[in-house]
Amino acid sequence: MLDRAVKRVGQAPKYTITDQGTQFGERYEEWCRRRGVKPRFGAVGKRGSIAVVERFHRTLKEELLRGVLVPYATKEIRRALTVGFRWYNEHRPHMALQGRAPREAYEGVSERPGDPTQGKEAGRAQENSVRLERGTAMKGPAREVRLHIAYFEGRRYLPVVRLEPAA
Repeated sequence: MLDRAVKRVGQAPKYTITDQGTQFGERYEEWCRRRGVKPRFGAVGKRGSIAVVERFHRTLKEELLRGVLVPYATKEIRRALTVGFRWYNEHRPHMALQGRAPREAYEGVSERPGDPTQGKEAGRAQENSVRLERGTAMKGPAREVRLHIAYFEGRRYLPVVRLEPAA
């Protein structure tokens, strides 16, 4: 699997970060040595020592596959994962990215289509936006918006949420 990933990307990573499971033993370490990859291991029994990997697995289970009966056929599970990852990268807002999806952040997109807090009236809309943090109040007159919810590729567990100014 690692060789296929390296071939697809065109180079090996500098590091790998894993837990200390038995699958990451001698054969894995030899694979790393042959390719100049430095294996890094999380601390045994320390929750959060490999936080990014743990968060990825949580997202994979709770968001990308929550509505899927895991199929036995490799082709079907690959399709479910591909659709889930596309939704995650193109439509799921991330707090760490100021509400943008990863693709928007990667491409340098600073506004979301149909987002009334962006565009021509960005200054005023930003002032009128509601922050969902405790103790933060809405400033200025309220601005009406319409909430549109669609489902990515018809999968009800992958919502695509859009706000538009109300007419």
